[in-house]
Order: sequence, then structure tokens, then C-alpha cells
Amino acid sequence: MPSLIVSAPAPIPATASTSTAGGGTAVPNVGGGDNAPTPATTVSTTVAIHVAPATATLSAGQSQIFAANVSGTSNTAVTWLVSGVAGGNSTVGTISASGLYTAPATPPASSVFLMAVSAADTSKSATASVSFISGTNYYISTTGSDANDGSQTNPWATLQHAASKVAPGTTVHVAAGTYSGAITTNTAGTASQRIRFVSDVQWAAKIRAASVDIVWTNMADYVDIEGFDIAGNDGATCNGIINYASYVRIVGNNVHDVGHDVATCLWGAGIVNHQNRAGHDDDVIGNLVHDVGDYTHPYQYLHGIYQANLRGHVWNNVIYRCEGWGIQLWHAANQVTIANNTIFNNAYGGILIGDGDDPGGFPAGVIDDYTVVTNNIVYQNGLQSGANGYGIEEYGNTGTHNQYVNNLVYQNGPADWKLQNGIISIASILADPQFMNYQPDGSGDYHLRAGSPAIQSGTTFGAPPTDITGALRSQRAFDVGAYAWNSPPATWPFD
Repeated sequence: MPSLIVSAPAPIPATASTSTAGGGTAVPNVGGGDNAPTPATTVSTTVAIHVAPATATLSAGQSQIFAANVSGTSNTAVTWLVSGVAGGNSTVGTISASGLYTAPATPPASSVFLMAVSAADTSKSATASVSFISGTNYYISTTGSDANDGSQTNPWATLQHAASKVAPGTTVHVAAGTYSGAITTNTAGTASQRIRFVSDVQWAAKIRAASVDIVWTNMADYVDIEGFDIAGNDGATCNGIINYASYVRIVGNNVHDVGHDVATCLWGAGIVNHQNRAGHDDDVIGNLVHDVGDYTHPYQYLHGIYQANLRGHVWNNVIYRCEGWGIQLWHAANQVTIANNTIFNNAYGGILIGDGDDPGGFPAGVIDDYTVVTNNIVYQNGLQSGANGYGIEEYGNTGTHNQYVNNLVYQNGPADWKLQNGIISIASILADPQFMNYQPDGSGDYHLRAGSPAIQSGTTFGAPPTDITGALRSQRAFDVGAYAWNSPPATWPFD
């Protein structure tokens, strides 16, 4: 979700309240009789409304889901306006009843403002702002040529050629097909003009590389990698995506079948925010990561997702059959948010929270503290012979402020939890998650079955507003895991 602007979560807030319109108290009809209304909606004196995200940055024609959370009334319906126009128009953009805003084909020079007005109390509203970027669109196809101009009618043939041409604000659209060879992206975007590489059909653009250490290496800030199928063509390819930079978003990819040759791949992962440990604020959102390393031989250096720098969000990922941990934090990781992931059947363990290698972490003095782990399903990890990991474990240099809230952790070996410094988990669920069709090899359906203990058992604390399919989580109390229960998916790309 490239337009989503995220920040580290604050401590769990107290319940907010607002006064009634005019500041007074409604006077009942003391006369009763036929003139007394019979309300269809229960409204308290504390109706409040909040819109998330509060800001977004889009280019022409892009979309973003906004969630309006209404409290204090049983009627949670809202009316959406765009710069004062109900539903918007072709000039300012349009917004659907469900909160899907679509930018106009010709974006205005200034920001537009979205307003959600409570249907139960029209004096209550909340707003969000949308700003726009003007950028170039380039296109890649297996039938293209790098001698072309990169337009939609004359596309290029390779991502590497496109990477040499991009500038801030550029979006590179990649058509379905198989593209061979490793990729390195070196050009940085900016906070307001990100550079995006997008598979126009999710997972239909397949990146394959053989006999290289890394399939996709990113060296530049403010870059988004969205929706690709990334794999090694042989066992010698050890890493799917490695990022050296800051403010990078790795969204909606299917990363698999890397690191299979343990003799060659002494370490590796599907997705790595690792090498530049001074990097920060990198997000790994909504990816499928699986079959990393040799699953039958647990080994603690080949993982699903490896986060080794400051802050960032690991949200809505599904991770399975990795030789090491499903998710590992190490090196300079701290203040990271790990939320709403579904992690099962990884050989060594589920989630490891820690810092190490150098005294006090790297750089010196860093410990993994103020990390939030919430709403995750961690199921049947660390069960292979020789595994030593837990469901969720702290190890190495960890602080006293890490929080573990509303996680479902079950049947992991040798145990579900191992935390340090006297920390205990809050509102943990110890039960079968009841997937629609659990298969440990990834061939099942990992949506939640009706009656699952994970349904409406989550928290908004640290959690993403949408799920792995782009579906809104705000239709009810948040669910645990990557999939929101009984919520319709969004259209790709989820921006």
C-alpha cells in the first residue's frame, strides 16, 4: 500500500469521548404517548469518529482505502465528502460508500480533504487529507525492447533498464511474464515522490535468477517493490529481496524457493532489511514468504523475513516452511512493529525478537526495545527434529519495554513463549486458530473459519487498517492473523 503513511504505534490509548452537539444533554419526551419517537439507533452522548489513514499521497488514478471508525452509537454509517462534495467528482476525485478514494486523472495542484460525517449525529465528523504527485509512468513487457521509449505502446524489456531511467515520482508497470536475471535499484525517490516498481497483476510478473546471491537488491531510499513473484532458479540463490536503504516498502510479493543449497547459502532470507544497519523505517507488508532453505533441516540463519534496523512495520505477511525463523529481528532492530502476520510450520521457530553480534547491538549501544508484537497467529513452528526455537522468543539484547499483545500462539516447540526481563504477554490466545483448511505445506486456505478464536480477538494497537488482501479491518473488532474474517478483498494494487 504505497500511499499509506505509517508511524510507530503509541501506547494503548484511553477511550476518547466528545460532548453532544451544543454541549448539553438531550431532553426526553416526558409526555409519552403517540408523539414520543421510537429510535431505531442507540446513540450515546459520546459519539466520536476517526478516519485512518489521516494523510495519503497519490498519483493520478491511484486509489486508497480510508476507514471511518465510529464509536458511541450502534449506527456506524457515514457519509463521505471530498472537498465538500458528497462522493466527490472528476475534479477532486471520488470516494465510494465503503471509503475507497480514487484520485482524478488530472490531479489538482493542492491537496483535497476527505470528510466522513456520522449518520447518527451529523455534527460529528473527521477528516483526512490527500496530496498528489506528478510522475512518469514507464512500462515493461516480455515482448518489449530496451531500445523502445518505455511507453505503454512501446514498452521496455527489462527491469534493470527501467531502473536506470527512473526519477522521483516514477512508476514502473511490469506486465505478466517471466523476467530472468538479478535486479539492482539505485535511484532514490523522495517522501512526496516515491519510486514504484509494480507488477500490474499481482504475482504475474515473475522474477527468476540463478547462481546469484540476491534476486533483487535495493540500494535507494523511498522505493516500493510491489506484487512480484520472486524466486531463485537454483539452490545457489540465497536471498529474495535485500534492502540497504530507508523508507522502503516491500508490499504484496510472493517470495519463495531461495537458500536451498545450505553449503552455498550460509545465511539468507526471503526478505531482508539487513545490510545497512543504519537504515530505518522500512516496511514489509502483505507478502507471502515460503520455502526458504531446506525445511527438513532446521538452521537458524535462513529465515522468512529478517529485519535488522530501526522501526518499520512487518504487517499482514503469511510465512511458512522456512528453515530458520518465520520472522527474526537482529543486529540494530528496535522499535519495530510486527502485527497481523500468519506464521506456521517454520522449521526453527516462529518469531525471534533480539539484537546481537556486537556488544550492545550494532551500532554500539542498541538493544531491541519498544518493539510491538500484536495480533499474530504463530502456529506449529519449531517442530522439526533439531529445532531449538519457540513460538515467540526473546534472545540476546532486549529491553524492558517490548509489548506482546493479543497474539494467538499454539503448539510450537519446545514451547510457545520465551520472554526476558520479566515481560509477560497480554491477552494471549492458546487455541487452534481454526483455519478454513490447514495444510502445513502451504496448499491450504488460511482464512479464518466461522467460530475461530482469532475472530474479533485482536486489538487496534499497532495494527494495520487493512489485511493481506487489502480488505478493511474496521468493519468490526479487529481479527488476529493476516486475513480479516468475512471481509471482501480490494482490487490490486491496494493503493
